[in-house]
Amino acid sequence: MFRRFSVAAADPDDDSVRQNGEISDPASEPPVPTPPFTLPWPPLVRGTVALRPWGASDKDPEYLAAAWADADIARWTKVPQDRSRGAAKTWVAGEGVRRDSGKALDLCVTEAGAPEVIFGEVGMVLVEPTRRWAEIGYWLFPGVRGAGRASVAVDVFSDWVLHSQGIRRVVARIPDGHERSAGVVARAGFSAVGKLADGTVVWCRDAAGTVTS
Repeated sequence: MFRRFSVAAADPDDDSVRQNGEISDPASEPPVPTPPFTLPWPPLVRGTVALRPWGASDKDPEYLAAAWADADIARWTKVPQDRSRGAAKTWVAGEGVRRDSGKALDLCVTEAGAPEVIFGEVGMVLVEPTRRWAEIGYWLFPGVRGAGRASVAVDVFSDWVLHSQGIRRVVARIPDGHERSAGVVARAGFSAVGKLADGTVVWCRDAAGTVTS
């Protein structure tokens, strides 16, 4: 798992990033309309891994609150200060608004045939509307890691958003030395394209399947 970040929020004077074409100055770009994201239909399934929307079960907020409370998930992903079930319920209820605004889309990672049990999450935030670049984030509960579910979920999700949601590039940032997360995105077809000033490795995947800059 890894924490999300905003490519556009990185330092535009950081040559280690700019030379790889990974950021632009958002202040120089006029606002552009963002079409809404849609939900996948038919549902995204590969092998035993299935992705579904948040809010399909009344127990979804309990799973989300439990994820926020997990120390490892909180270390590597962005979680709110209020990690209560009530806060999780509010977040789940707002998923449709975020999706309709074209700003973000998050799906639950579940077992095919057992959608009520959540194993994790994969989602994206639109970070550069003009270029239609999105940042991906994901997490899995500790007990279901190590079986390849994260790579499958990231691969399936990325392929879908690149070919069905008008996204041209999916970006991931992996902390230097976080080999497990680097392996996840590598197996999902991402390429390492450069480093930020703090050593964080930037990975990208394009619709064409290759990234050169």
